[in-house]
Amino acid sequence: MMAKKAAQTMDLTQASQMLQWLDEERRKDKATIATLEEQARSQEQQLAQQEALIQDLQTTTASVQSLISQVTDFEQTVSNYKNEMVFLLDKREEAWKKERAEAERLRKIEFESIADHLGKLDKRMQVLPRYDESLKARQVEEQRLSEILQRLEVSVSDLDKRSDDRVQAVTYLEE
Repeated sequence: MMAKKAAQTMDLTQASQMLQWLDEERRKDKATIATLEEQARSQEQQLAQQEALIQDLQTTTASVQSLISQVTDFEQTVSNYKNEMVFLLDKREEAWKKERAEAERLRKIEFESIADHLGKLDKRMQVLPRYDESLKARQVEEQRLSEILQRLEVSVSDLDKRSDDRVQAVTYLEE
């Protein structure tokens, strides 16, 4: 019995140690479970925060996509406006070149017309010295004829006086 008692005591000691060990393991497991529960709660909070952050990011992404769409529309509008301005400037430059070419053509025609008129005027001016010479000759001739006329007038006047004197002499003689 003693052996039985010793075996029982040993079993009891072993059982007590086993219980202590099991109790210690249970406490460790409890602490581990508490730690794991705390980690799970922390991860739940992190997940909730991340979910809220994801929601904010999705809202921000939607806003950014809307802005990108607006920027793209704006860029397209600016590009269209630029293309239209380039087209209008090219069209205006082409019209300006045509106007300039037409003005140059008209200027050449006007220049040729003026040159033609000047040529004709020059030809007429070349005739003027001959007219001038002819005019001077006429003036000289008129002067000469005027002098002859004056002499003739004097002569006619003298002849008239002589004729009157003779008529008076004849009348006197007749009387």
